[in-house]
Amino acid sequence: MCEFYPMLLLPTHRSYMDFLLTSYVCYQFNLPLPVIAAGLDFLGLQFLSRLLRNSGAFFIRRSFGEDKLYWAVFTEYVQSQLLGGEAPLEFFLEGTRSRTAKSLNPKLGLLQTSLELYFTGQVPDITIVPIAISYDRTLEETLYAYELLGIPKPKESTSGLIKARSLLNDNFGSVYFNIIDPISVKEFCGNAVDRSLHSLEPRHRHVLFKTEVEMCSDLAGHVIRSHQRHMVLSPFPLVCLVLGQHLVEDYNGMMLDSIVLEIRWLSELIEHGGGHIVTEGNVSFNDAVKSSLSQHATLVTLQERGRLEVVRHELDESDFSHPNLRLLTRTIQEAAIHMRLYHYGNQALQLLVHFSMVALAIRSSQRKEVSIEELQNQYDTLRKLIQREFVFQRRRGVMDLQEAVGVMEVMGLLSHNDCNVLVVDSSLRKMDLLSSLLLPFLAGYRQCCLHLLSSSGTQLKTLSEASRHCQVAVEKALVLGHISDYRCLSLDIMNNCLANLVTLGALKKEKRKGQVLVLPIRDQINSVLSEIDFYMPGISKGWHAPVSDADAVYNITSNL
Repeated sequence: MCEFYPMLLLPTHRSYMDFLLTSYVCYQFNLPLPVIAAGLDFLGLQFLSRLLRNSGAFFIRRSFGEDKLYWAVFTEYVQSQLLGGEAPLEFFLEGTRSRTAKSLNPKLGLLQTSLELYFTGQVPDITIVPIAISYDRTLEETLYAYELLGIPKPKESTSGLIKARSLLNDNFGSVYFNIIDPISVKEFCGNAVDRSLHSLEPRHRHVLFKTEVEMCSDLAGHVIRSHQRHMVLSPFPLVCLVLGQHLVEDYNGMMLDSIVLEIRWLSELIEHGGGHIVTEGNVSFNDAVKSSLSQHATLVTLQERGRLEVVRHELDESDFSHPNLRLLTRTIQEAAIHMRLYHYGNQALQLLVHFSMVALAIRSSQRKEVSIEELQNQYDTLRKLIQREFVFQRRRGVMDLQEAVGVMEVMGLLSHNDCNVLVVDSSLRKMDLLSSLLLPFLAGYRQCCLHLLSSSGTQLKTLSEASRHCQVAVEKALVLGHISDYRCLSLDIMNNCLANLVTLGALKKEKRKGQVLVLPIRDQINSVLSEIDFYMPGISKGWHAPVSDADAVYNITSNL
């Protein structure tokens, strides 16, 4: 007899379209339509909010805070939906859309609420179905670029949705919808969770033990890793990754033949790591790259002589008059291009991150050969520095390093024995490229730390305000030529840096007069800065570009 258990559908979240696609696929295959957890802001969509509700959506706050009554009602509603068993529950484990196209660190509230039914013995098992959704072209690509630069997203409204329908006339390519093998919560937990302990607790108490909370975290990390390892990408994210790195040193673009040479071996690394670069039909890899470029004519253009260049648009300063916006129009105009490349490139980078960390750890030592113990220490330090940028599973630091080194050895980039890891001479250029892929994050972090040290006598009211101050400091560094990568302006990088500094004890949160202040701890920030500086020198020439005469007269005082 076949047994049925409550089911959770956990798709990736890169676009508004994710919300609709899962229900559409279920409808097409005559499957029960899921009950969907949606943000409360969707209630602002007149008429459509009723349609969404009738389609199975229920609306929840983005944050519950200390509202115990709301928590109780929310928990009861979600668990009653699962216990009823009439439809699967769908929610986004990452909590919100990823503006950067990287996997976000999971939000555990809904997952813990759902798994509480298993931990307390109310159901014998729960089935989790991860779903990896990827797009040749993201519908909100320009919107995301502006949001990363500090331009707030428009409020959701029916009129705005109707106005945006003209976008659908463009060619957005294919959507890849990959339903991953189901995960049994019972099998995943094994004997690590003792469910009998809950028999000593009253039913009305919603309490999870430490081991159960950790198990939720491990399961969430496993789902995110499953998303990444079953992601289907066109060659375009790799094009953006290589082109974005090249634009740091050469403003004018890059020859397509050179890009194809680079992304061929990068795609092999991704395939070894579990991802998949799709080429339709029997076309050559070169033709597949050109086909992917045709869908992004508003971002890149292929010139007659085979040079790939970015498309630059003139922006009207009146479009950016929001009071919270601190960047100048000239900065936004150039940075918006880099942010769109950054968005697509990150789709590939998250599949290459462990290889990049190994390459950066080795190349930063200024030697071709390092001991395995030294490499592990440098890898762990780097992992600690960028732990907010990428999703790393707990207790997998050693395994992730070993897997990355093993694949790089198969690819002919490294050789290693029981004691040492050696860079193969013929792979030095490839190792330099892999090393440089993480520099935008480290360079942004470095400028953020320098700004906090220079302003340590002031009290920044919130992390959000501190993030915008750091963004202005990055713009100043760009103008002065201290850095030359506009991707460092990303508010996502600033926010992740500040959140990580809080985790590392370099920023202290204090609540005063109803406001949360973040105060820099100089010694700890200097310690983090020294760790960042270890990985920065000698990796890429483009991080200390000279200042031109035009930039010298660029007025930066209006930023402050």
